[in-house]
Amino acid sequence: HALFYRGELARSVEHLETALGGYDVPAHQRIDYSFGDDPVVLSFSYLAWCQWFRGAPLEALAASQQAVAVGERLGHPPSLAFGLAYDAVLQHLRHDVSAALEASERSLALASEHGMPLWIALSRIVHGWAVAERGDAALGIEELADGLAAWESSGSDVGRPYFLGMLAEACARGGQLERAGELWPQVGPLIERTEQWVFAAERDRIEGELRWRDGAAADGAALTSTLACFERAAHTARRQGARGLELRALLSWGEVLERTGRAAEGVGTLRKARARYPAACSEPDVERADAWLARNAPQA
Repeated sequence: HALFYRGELARSVEHLETALGGYDVPAHQRIDYSFGDDPVVLSFSYLAWCQWFRGAPLEALAASQQAVAVGERLGHPPSLAFGLAYDAVLQHLRHDVSAALEASERSLALASEHGMPLWIALSRIVHGWAVAERGDAALGIEELADGLAAWESSGSDVGRPYFLGMLAEACARGGQLERAGELWPQVGPLIERTEQWVFAAERDRIEGELRWRDGAAADGAALTSTLACFERAAHTARRQGARGLELRALLSWGEVLERTGRAAEGVGTLRKARARYPAACSEPDVERADAWLARNAPQA
Protein backbone atom coordinates (compact mmCIF):
# COMPACT_ATOMS: atom_id res chain seq x y z
CA HIS A 1 0.00 0.00 0.00
CA ALA A 2 2.55 2.53 1.14
CA LEU A 3 4.87 2.01 -1.81
CA PHE A 4 2.02 2.42 -4.27
CA TYR A 5 0.81 5.69 -2.79
CA ARG A 6 4.35 7.01 -2.57
CA GLY A 7 4.69 6.46 -6.31
CA GLU A 8 7.23 3.63 -6.00
CA LEU A 9 5.34 1.49 -8.48
CA ALA A 10 8.03 -1.03 -9.42
CA ARG A 11 8.75 -1.86 -5.77
CA SER A 12 5.04 -2.11 -5.02
CA VAL A 13 4.54 -4.58 -7.86
CA GLU A 14 7.56 -6.56 -6.66
CA HIS A 15 6.04 -6.97 -3.19
CA LEU A 16 2.56 -7.80 -4.48
CA GLU A 17 3.82 -10.36 -6.99
CA THR A 18 6.06 -11.93 -4.36
CA ALA A 19 3.10 -12.28 -2.01
CA LEU A 20 0.83 -13.77 -4.65
CA GLY A 21 3.56 -15.88 -6.24
CA GLY A 22 4.40 -17.54 -2.95
CA TYR A 23 0.81 -18.36 -2.12
CA ASP A 24 -1.54 -21.06 -3.40
CA VAL A 25 -4.25 -18.71 -4.65
CA PRO A 26 -6.52 -21.40 -6.21
CA ALA A 27 -6.63 -23.24 -2.88
CA HIS A 28 -7.19 -20.06 -0.86
CA GLN A 29 -10.12 -20.32 1.51
CA ARG A 30 -11.83 -17.70 3.60
CA ILE A 31 -9.99 -16.97 6.82
CA ASP A 32 -12.17 -16.99 9.94
CA TYR A 33 -13.17 -13.32 9.89
CA SER A 34 -16.50 -11.57 9.75
CA PHE A 35 -15.27 -8.20 8.50
CA GLY A 36 -12.16 -6.65 6.98
CA ASP A 37 -10.58 -7.28 3.60
CA ASP A 38 -9.28 -10.58 2.32
CA PRO A 39 -5.52 -10.22 1.70
CA VAL A 40 -5.61 -12.01 -1.65
CA VAL A 41 -8.43 -9.80 -2.95
CA LEU A 42 -6.58 -6.75 -1.69
CA SER A 43 -3.30 -7.80 -3.31
CA PHE A 44 -4.87 -8.42 -6.70
CA SER A 45 -6.77 -5.13 -6.52
CA TYR A 46 -3.66 -3.07 -5.80
CA LEU A 47 -1.68 -5.02 -8.38
CA ALA A 48 -4.33 -4.04 -10.94
CA TRP A 49 -3.92 -0.36 -10.15
CA CYS A 50 -0.13 -0.60 -10.22
CA GLN A 51 -0.15 -2.32 -13.58
CA TRP A 52 -2.41 0.28 -15.13
CA PHE A 53 -0.19 3.10 -13.86
CA ARG A 54 2.84 1.30 -15.28
CA GLY A 55 1.28 1.07 -18.74
CA ALA A 56 0.18 -2.58 -18.69
CA PRO A 57 -3.62 -2.35 -19.12
CA LEU A 58 -4.18 -6.00 -20.05
CA GLU A 59 -2.34 -7.17 -16.94
CA ALA A 60 -4.29 -4.64 -14.90
CA LEU A 61 -7.63 -5.93 -16.13
CA ALA A 62 -6.59 -9.54 -15.51
CA ALA A 63 -5.54 -8.79 -11.92
CA SER A 64 -8.78 -6.94 -11.21
CA GLN A 65 -10.80 -9.83 -12.60
CA GLN A 66 -8.87 -12.15 -10.29
CA ALA A 67 -9.68 -9.95 -7.30
CA VAL A 68 -13.39 -10.05 -8.08
CA ALA A 69 -13.32 -13.79 -8.81
CA VAL A 70 -11.66 -14.58 -5.47
CA GLY A 71 -14.15 -12.33 -3.65
CA GLU A 72 -17.04 -14.16 -5.32
CA ARG A 73 -15.60 -17.58 -4.54
CA LEU A 74 -15.06 -16.74 -0.87
CA GLY A 75 -18.64 -15.56 -0.45
CA HIS A 76 -17.41 -12.75 1.80
CA PRO A 77 -19.33 -9.53 1.01
CA PRO A 78 -16.76 -7.05 2.41
CA SER A 79 -13.97 -8.56 0.35
CA LEU A 80 -16.10 -8.76 -2.79
CA ALA A 81 -17.17 -5.15 -2.27
CA PHE A 82 -13.50 -4.18 -2.01
CA GLY A 83 -12.69 -5.95 -5.28
CA LEU A 84 -15.69 -4.50 -7.09
CA ALA A 85 -15.11 -0.94 -5.88
CA TYR A 86 -11.44 -1.07 -6.82
CA ASP A 87 -12.38 -2.47 -10.22
CA ALA A 88 -14.68 0.52 -10.67
CA VAL A 89 -11.77 2.85 -9.91
CA LEU A 90 -9.62 0.94 -12.40
CA GLN A 91 -12.23 1.58 -15.09
CA HIS A 92 -12.10 5.27 -14.21
CA LEU A 93 -8.30 5.21 -14.42
CA ARG A 94 -8.73 3.78 -17.91
CA HIS A 95 -11.34 6.45 -18.73
CA ASP A 96 -13.66 3.72 -20.00
CA VAL A 97 -16.99 5.38 -19.26
CA SER A 98 -19.27 2.40 -20.01
CA ALA A 99 -17.13 -0.02 -17.99
CA ALA A 100 -16.90 2.46 -15.10
CA LEU A 101 -20.67 2.91 -15.07
CA GLU A 102 -21.29 -0.85 -15.06
CA ALA A 103 -18.64 -1.62 -12.43
CA SER A 104 -19.72 1.17 -10.09
CA GLU A 105 -23.37 0.12 -10.32
CA ARG A 106 -22.44 -3.43 -9.38
CA SER A 107 -20.27 -2.35 -6.45
CA LEU A 108 -22.90 0.15 -5.30
CA ALA A 109 -25.62 -2.51 -5.31
CA LEU A 110 -23.58 -4.92 -3.17
CA ALA A 111 -22.34 -2.24 -0.77
CA SER A 112 -25.87 -0.88 -0.34
CA GLU A 113 -27.30 -4.35 0.25
CA HIS A 114 -24.84 -5.02 3.07
CA GLY A 115 -24.63 -1.50 4.50
CA MET A 116 -20.97 -0.70 3.73
CA PRO A 117 -20.77 3.12 3.65
CA LEU A 118 -17.12 3.38 2.57
CA TRP A 119 -17.70 1.33 -0.58
CA ILE A 120 -21.01 3.10 -1.21
CA ALA A 121 -19.07 6.37 -1.18
CA LEU A 122 -16.35 5.13 -3.53
CA SER A 123 -18.91 3.63 -5.90
CA ARG A 124 -20.82 6.91 -6.04
CA ILE A 125 -17.63 8.85 -6.80
CA VAL A 126 -16.97 6.70 -9.88
CA HIS A 127 -20.63 6.47 -10.86
CA GLY A 128 -21.03 10.24 -10.68
CA TRP A 129 -17.99 10.74 -12.90
CA ALA A 130 -19.38 8.28 -15.45
CA VAL A 131 -22.83 9.94 -15.45
CA ALA A 132 -21.19 13.34 -16.04
CA GLU A 133 -19.10 11.92 -18.88
CA ARG A 134 -22.20 10.37 -20.44
CA GLY A 135 -23.71 13.84 -20.79
CA ASP A 136 -25.60 14.68 -17.58
CA ALA A 137 -22.91 16.91 -16.09
CA ALA A 138 -24.97 18.52 -13.31
CA LEU A 139 -26.37 15.24 -11.99
CA GLY A 140 -23.05 13.43 -12.22
CA ILE A 141 -21.07 16.20 -10.54
CA GLU A 142 -23.46 16.29 -7.58
CA GLU A 143 -23.29 12.51 -7.15
CA LEU A 144 -19.50 12.62 -7.35
CA ALA A 145 -19.42 15.44 -4.78
CA ASP A 146 -21.79 13.58 -2.44
CA GLY A 147 -19.68 10.44 -2.72
CA LEU A 148 -16.52 12.40 -1.94
CA ALA A 149 -18.18 14.06 1.07
CA ALA A 150 -19.19 10.64 2.38
CA TRP A 151 -15.65 9.33 1.84
CA GLU A 152 -14.21 12.30 3.73
CA SER A 153 -16.70 11.83 6.57
CA SER A 154 -15.17 8.40 7.20
CA GLY A 155 -11.92 10.16 8.14
CA SER A 156 -9.97 8.56 5.29
CA ASP A 157 -7.41 10.61 3.35
CA VAL A 158 -6.57 7.65 1.11
CA GLY A 159 -7.21 8.60 -2.49
CA ARG A 160 -8.62 12.02 -1.61
CA PRO A 161 -6.19 13.98 -3.82
CA TYR A 162 -7.26 11.89 -6.78
CA PHE A 163 -10.97 12.18 -5.99
CA LEU A 164 -10.70 15.96 -5.53
CA GLY A 165 -8.97 16.14 -8.89
CA MET A 166 -11.75 14.07 -10.46
CA LEU A 167 -14.35 16.46 -9.08
CA ALA A 168 -12.47 19.60 -10.11
CA GLU A 169 -11.95 18.31 -13.65
CA ALA A 170 -15.60 17.22 -13.91
CA CYS A 171 -16.70 20.68 -12.76
CA ALA A 172 -14.48 22.35 -15.36
CA ARG A 173 -15.74 20.07 -18.14
CA GLY A 174 -19.31 20.76 -17.00
CA GLY A 175 -18.87 24.53 -17.14
CA GLN A 176 -18.56 25.03 -13.37
CA LEU A 177 -15.17 26.75 -13.56
CA GLU A 178 -15.59 28.80 -10.38
CA ARG A 179 -16.33 25.67 -8.36
CA ALA A 180 -13.36 23.89 -9.93
CA GLY A 181 -11.17 26.83 -8.95
CA GLU A 182 -12.34 26.58 -5.35
CA LEU A 183 -11.61 22.85 -5.15
CA TRP A 184 -8.25 22.82 -6.86
CA PRO A 185 -6.11 24.56 -4.19
CA GLN A 186 -6.84 21.68 -1.80
CA VAL A 187 -5.14 19.04 -3.94
CA GLY A 188 -1.46 20.02 -3.74
CA PRO A 189 -1.32 20.52 0.06
CA LEU A 190 -3.16 17.22 0.58
CA ILE A 191 -0.60 15.35 -1.53
CA GLU A 192 2.22 17.04 0.40
CA ARG A 193 0.70 16.24 3.79
CA THR A 194 -0.19 12.61 3.07
CA GLU A 195 2.75 11.86 0.73
CA GLN A 196 0.45 10.30 -1.86
CA TRP A 197 2.97 11.16 -4.59
CA VAL A 198 1.43 8.70 -7.02
CA PHE A 199 -1.17 11.40 -7.77
CA ALA A 200 1.36 14.18 -8.41
CA ALA A 201 1.35 13.75 -12.19
CA GLU A 202 -2.43 13.97 -12.36
CA ARG A 203 -2.32 17.06 -10.14
CA ASP A 204 -0.17 18.83 -12.72
CA ARG A 205 -2.11 17.54 -15.73
CA ILE A 206 -5.46 18.65 -14.32
CA GLU A 207 -4.00 22.04 -13.43
CA GLY A 208 -3.07 22.39 -17.09
CA GLU A 209 -6.60 21.42 -18.16
CA LEU A 210 -8.08 24.01 -15.78
CA ARG A 211 -5.73 26.70 -17.10
CA TRP A 212 -6.65 25.82 -20.67
CA ARG A 213 -10.38 26.00 -19.97
CA ASP A 214 -9.83 29.34 -18.26
CA GLY A 215 -8.73 30.86 -21.56
CA ALA A 216 -4.99 30.22 -21.71
CA ALA A 217 -4.95 30.30 -25.52
CA ALA A 218 -5.69 34.01 -25.50
CA ASP A 219 -2.37 34.89 -23.89
CA GLY A 220 1.06 33.66 -24.96
CA ALA A 221 2.55 33.53 -21.46
CA ALA A 222 -0.53 31.74 -20.10
CA LEU A 223 -0.37 29.18 -22.91
CA THR A 224 3.30 28.55 -22.15
CA SER A 225 2.41 28.03 -18.49
CA THR A 226 -0.39 25.64 -19.43
CA LEU A 227 1.89 23.53 -21.62
CA ALA A 228 4.46 23.52 -18.81
CA CYS A 229 1.90 21.89 -16.51
CA PHE A 230 1.47 19.01 -18.95
CA GLU A 231 5.22 18.70 -19.45
CA ARG A 232 5.78 18.61 -15.69
CA ALA A 233 3.09 15.94 -15.35
CA ALA A 234 4.73 13.82 -18.04
CA HIS A 235 8.15 14.21 -16.41
CA THR A 236 6.82 13.16 -12.97
CA ALA A 237 5.00 10.16 -14.45
CA ARG A 238 8.11 9.12 -16.38
CA ARG A 239 10.23 9.31 -13.23
CA GLN A 240 7.75 7.10 -11.37
CA GLY A 241 7.49 4.63 -14.23
CA ALA A 242 3.80 5.54 -14.64
CA ARG A 243 3.46 5.17 -18.39
CA GLY A 244 -0.32 5.35 -18.21
CA LEU A 245 -0.20 8.81 -16.66
CA GLU A 246 2.66 9.89 -18.92
CA LEU A 247 0.61 9.08 -22.02
CA ARG A 248 -2.41 10.91 -20.59
CA ALA A 249 -0.36 14.01 -19.80
CA LEU A 250 1.17 13.98 -23.28
CA LEU A 251 -2.28 13.65 -24.84
CA SER A 252 -3.45 16.76 -23.00
CA TRP A 253 -0.25 18.51 -24.14
CA GLY A 254 -0.67 17.33 -27.72
CA GLU A 255 -4.32 18.34 -27.91
CA VAL A 256 -3.50 21.89 -26.79
CA LEU A 257 -0.68 22.04 -29.33
CA GLU A 258 -3.11 20.86 -32.00
CA ARG A 259 -5.71 23.50 -31.11
CA THR A 260 -3.10 26.24 -31.26
CA GLY A 261 -1.66 25.20 -34.62
CA ARG A 262 1.52 23.64 -33.21
CA ALA A 263 0.71 19.93 -33.49
CA ALA A 264 3.91 19.15 -35.39
CA GLU A 265 5.88 19.84 -32.21
CA GLY A 266 4.22 16.89 -30.48
CA VAL A 267 4.33 14.21 -33.16
CA GLY A 268 7.65 12.59 -32.24
CA THR A 269 6.97 12.56 -28.49
CA LEU A 270 3.46 11.17 -28.80
CA ARG A 271 4.53 8.57 -31.34
CA LYS A 272 7.21 7.35 -28.92
CA ALA A 273 4.76 7.18 -25.99
CA ARG A 274 2.21 5.32 -28.13
CA ALA A 275 4.85 2.80 -29.26
CA ARG A 276 5.16 1.48 -25.70
CA TYR A 277 1.76 -0.20 -26.08
CA PRO A 278 0.83 -3.13 -28.36
CA ALA A 279 0.01 -2.27 -31.95
CA ALA A 280 -3.55 -3.53 -31.48
CA CYS A 281 -4.74 -2.04 -28.19
CA SER A 282 -8.28 -1.01 -27.21
CA GLU A 283 -7.19 1.06 -24.21
CA PRO A 284 -9.11 4.39 -24.45
CA ASP A 285 -6.01 6.61 -24.14
CA VAL A 286 -4.17 4.54 -26.74
CA GLU A 287 -7.10 4.96 -29.10
CA ARG A 288 -6.98 8.71 -28.44
CA ALA A 289 -3.26 8.70 -29.26
CA ASP A 290 -3.90 6.77 -32.48
CA ALA A 291 -6.56 9.28 -33.51
CA TRP A 292 -4.29 12.23 -32.69
CA LEU A 293 -1.42 10.76 -34.68
CA ALA A 294 -3.73 9.99 -37.61
CA ARG A 295 -4.79 13.63 -37.68
CA ASN A 296 -1.38 15.18 -37.18
CA ALA A 297 1.48 12.86 -38.08
CA PRO A 298 2.95 13.17 -41.58
CA GLN A 299 2.09 10.20 -43.73
CA ALA A 300 4.94 7.73 -44.22
